[in-house]
Amino acid sequence: MITLTTSLTMALSLILPAPTPSTAAPPPPGPGSPMPVIVLEDQFQKPHQLASERGDVIVLLYGDRQSAAANQLLGSQIHVHFHPTARGLPPRQASQAPVKPIPNWPADVRMPEVRVVPVASIGKVPSVVANIIRGQFRTKSPDVAVALDFEDRLKDTFGLHPGVSNLVVVDTQGVIRHVTSGTYHDKQVEQLNQFLEKLRCAAAPARK
Repeated sequence: MITLTTSLTMALSLILPAPTPSTAAPPPPGPGSPMPVIVLEDQFQKPHQLASERGDVIVLLYGDRQSAAANQLLGSQIHVHFHPTARGLPPRQASQAPVKPIPNWPADVRMPEVRVVPVASIGKVPSVVANIIRGQFRTKSPDVAVALDFEDRLKDTFGLHPGVSNLVVVDTQGVIRHVTSGTYHDKQVEQLNQFLEKLRCAAAPARK
């Protein structure tokens, strides 16, 4: 015997689509994952695809306003470690200093660089405010491009700890090798530079 309830159930099953199984959100990229495509504009509104360069070790150094001084110091320490002749030079000349050699590196093979990419994590602001911020960065940093993250791309992708340096390290093949944040004293800077040097050396071609 078919009841009214049964008839309604059968009718609804013909009208309503079957529920689809819920899927979990994909985990955020981490060590061992390819670097996702993230494009940000700098203070001159020139677009940059972060860590897109192959053949170099890339350090994405980002944070909020409170971490700006610490990030500037850490970025300088990393750059001078791998480009010793940059010490004491103005930013434009310092950025052109040659990278220090890797012992026994083949003379006919390009030597990997270590590039620090500074990113200011600003967040969403009105366009008028964004233009003011760009102008401030052009004044403070006329020779070094700083990527301006008005969409919280790095924060949403990798997370962001306020008031401290946030880093994403990408190897010469575009693979994420380290995601971290914190305060960097001399010991931590030395350990970080050692890790970056290992990534450089790992790019050495196989000996025949």
